[in-house]
Formats: sequence, structure tokens, C-alpha cells
Amino acid sequence: MLLRRDGWVAVLSLGAALFLGSCGGGGDKTPTAPPAPVMVLTTVTVSLSATTIQVGQSATASATGADQNGGSISTGVSAHPALAR
Repeated sequence: MLLRRDGWVAVLSLGAALFLGSCGGGGDKTPTAPPAPVMVLTTVTVSLSATTIQVGQSATASATGADQNGGSISTGVSAHPALAR
């Protein structure tokens, strides 16, 4: 099938109109703020008051948490002995 010169102009014009018509403008929409980043616990550091303990003795332990960017994440604190068992 051969197209004359004016036929190619019509095909190109139609293609350009379809391409530009498919662009979704969207200029009237109100921009929204991106969601806040999610903190993910990636590091837990545990410190003990004693390096060794005997059966029946107790020791104090503390733990700190950090997110994927090194930011501090608060952890729960308990002095209840049953939680450590």
C-alpha cells in the first residue's frame, strides 16, 4: 500500500494528536506531601551490669534501639524480674 505525501501528513498529524491527547495534564490537582518515612528497628545494643552471674543472682540490663538511619528508637523499660525469664 502506497501513501501519497498528503496521506503521510494525515497519518503523522493523527499520531501527534493521539500522543499529545494521552498526556494527562493534571495541573489542577492540589499537591500532597509525601508520606513520612517508616522507622525500622535495625540495631539493638544490650548492656549488662555484670559479665557473669551465678544462679539466683540478678543483674541489670539495658537495651537501646536504632533505626535504619542510626536514629534512636525508644524501647520499653521494666524492673519486673518475671519479664527477664
